[in-house]
Amino acid sequence: MAIFLLIKPAIKTFYSLFNIKVLTIREREGGVIYENSKVISIEKKNNKFHIHTSSGKVVAKELVIATNGYTTSITKQLVRSIIPMNSNMIATEPLDESIAKKLIPKKRGAFDTKNLLYYFRLSKDNRMLFGSRIAGPQDGTLYEKLRKCMLHVFPQLKESKIDYQWGGKLAVTRSMFPHVGKTEDGAHFALGYSGHGVSLSTLMGQIIAENIAASDREKCSLEKLPLKEIPFLNQRGLILSLATNYFRLKDLIS
Repeated sequence: MAIFLLIKPAIKTFYSLFNIKVLTIREREGGVIYENSKVISIEKKNNKFHIHTSSGKVVAKELVIATNGYTTSITKQLVRSIIPMNSNMIATEPLDESIAKKLIPKKRGAFDTKNLLYYFRLSKDNRMLFGSRIAGPQDGTLYEKLRKCMLHVFPQLKESKIDYQWGGKLAVTRSMFPHVGKTEDGAHFALGYSGHGVSLSTLMGQIIAENIAASDREKCSLEKLPLKEIPFLNQRGLILSLATNYFRLKDLIS
């Protein structure tokens, strides 16, 4: 069997644009999106879910929980199965075209092979976008550490200013595989992508949609994995610190 691959000259990742496109399609198909509506509680009554939010209540036949690193104790079964981790990015000022071509000639999105990996690409206006998972408060010290990581890979950027910095949360599971399935009260869930959520969450969304349309469909391998709890949950901060240092040590000696 022969396998042929075509690698496009420039491969990039535009997470926010992808999300906006998905939401636009959802609204076009009649879906309603409620922004700034924090969920306060969820209860099941008469085979329907009652979702109480800061702005009102929603009653639905089906409920999908896709909160990933922002999962809270409202869904106790799920929050016990993941460890939230920060993922942070910085963006330099626009770079001269000649420098940009030397850094990433084909302008592809890239990442390295470490456990605590770096990921980076050039924007349309030639800013270097550089990210990693660095533990600590979301302040200037954290982003200065991230800048030093960038300079370790691209020392040519020593004199380049950082124009933007931001971060968010992802979720890691014990097995490093995502969780997908149904809770004890019948709510669908998908979370715990361990840093690979853009592609995996799209696949999980398809699986959940198929389950809602046909509950008797044959389950895939991921759906058959047990929902394993993280041990010593009340020491999550300590566990995260130990895990981070463990993987950092593995990266140093490998």
